[in-house]
Formats: sequence, C-alpha cells, structure tokens
Amino acid sequence: MSSLISENIEKRPGGSVAFIKRKSLYQDALSRLTKNKASLIGGIIIALLAITAIFSSKIAPYHFADTVLVDQNQVSSWVVKIFPSMKAYGIINNNYIFGADALGRDLLSRVIYGSRISLTIAIVAPMFSLLIGRK
Repeated sequence: MSSLISENIEKRPGGSVAFIKRKSLYQDALSRLTKNKASLIGGIIIALLAITAIFSSKIAPYHFADTVLVDQNQVSSWVVKIFPSMKAYGIINNNYIFGADALGRDLLSRVIYGSRISLTIAIVAPMFSLLIGRK
C-alpha cells in the first residue's frame, strides 16, 4: 500500500509534498486512441458505416429491390473510363452511379442497404460468441 502512495507523491524543494493526480484508465485509453492515427481513421470509417446503415433509406437513391428491366446492365461513364472492357458488356448511362445489374437494380442502393447487414453481423457475432464462450 505504501508503494502506491509513494508513486503518487512528489517531493518538492524545501520539503513540501504534493500529490500527483494520475489519469484514470478511461482517460489513458482515450488519449492513446486519439494519438494513434490508424485508430482515428478506423473509428471514422466505422462511424460512417454506422451512419450509412442507420439512414440507408434516406441516403440510397432507390430501394434495393426495385427493378427496372429496361435499365439492365447500365454502366456509368466513369466506370467505363476505369474499365474500358465494360463498353462491350453494358450500356453507358449516368442514371446509376455504380451502374445497374442484370435485373436493372441500382448497385449503389444495394451496397448502401448491404451496410445494414454488415453492421448487424459485426455486432451480433461477437455477442453470440460471448454467450457460447461463457462457462
């Protein structure tokens, strides 16, 4: 017990004694996280994924299951610039940002709605693992 007390005491010149206030575990962990650039970037990505999942019905331009058969295999012009071989495969049309699949469904909307499933699995799987791993 005396070693804990002696670690928190600072002896000043002249014989006076001052107590040093230590950081709590939470404060220490938070300061380490904010100093680490990789953890900040990862936290921002997770926050954006969570916001996208929560507001997916407002963010997505179309519903994930809406099909427009006339718009089958639509490809945006920026995709064709990156992948020139797509010219032969799809019809160039900028109505869909990521394009449309073989059933005319918007791929961007499907990716946005898919973030809900990804986030749900990321939360439920560790919880399930905790329940199974308990003795």
